[in-house]
Amino acid sequence: MENTVTSEHDQSAKTKNAENRKMFDALYDHYKSDVYRFAVYLTKNRGEAEELFQDTWLRVAKNFLKAVNMKKVKSWIFTITSNLYKDSLRKKRVRRSFLFQTMEQAGNNQSPRENARSMDNLSHTDSSEQLDIGRAISQALTKLPEQHRQIFVLKEMAGFKYSEISEILKLPEGTVKSVLFRAVKKLRLDLKAYSQG
Repeated sequence: MENTVTSEHDQSAKTKNAENRKMFDALYDHYKSDVYRFAVYLTKNRGEAEELFQDTWLRVAKNFLKAVNMKKVKSWIFTITSNLYKDSLRKKRVRRSFLFQTMEQAGNNQSPRENARSMDNLSHTDSSEQLDIGRAISQALTKLPEQHRQIFVLKEMAGFKYSEISEILKLPEGTVKSVLFRAVKKLRLDLKAYSQG
């Protein structure tokens, strides 16, 4: 008797999941072109647009049951796309800001206000110069020893705390700090032309 109830419950859950899948597929098929065009419009880059498109549909899938009874599903999906795009811009700015702030602070004793002014000046550079800076940073990172690069990326780009990096790499926290200092110093030297710009 108990097995019958369990199998009926399992069958009911499978049926419900199949129905939800069909509804999601219909929603996806109906809006996918519009969402993709919107992502291309926002990012002006096909690769980034595809990533934004995928992230949007992952978020929609996670929260799909909320959308089932919505009257404005399209605006909800576009809001998700827009918010994810804004988040990605914020993350890019933060990463770039951390990188340059860290390099600046490693080489001088500027106040936070002076560092902020330096960041404002960087944000006004033209896009081709920003691409050059990005390439130079990537190239400089590849020149670092593996351990230096790992610690730098974990701290400055991924935002981990010293204690977390210590745990991840199984190194003493003091070692993590000193290796990061040396990595920043090396990067600052390699990128000196860009920080003086």
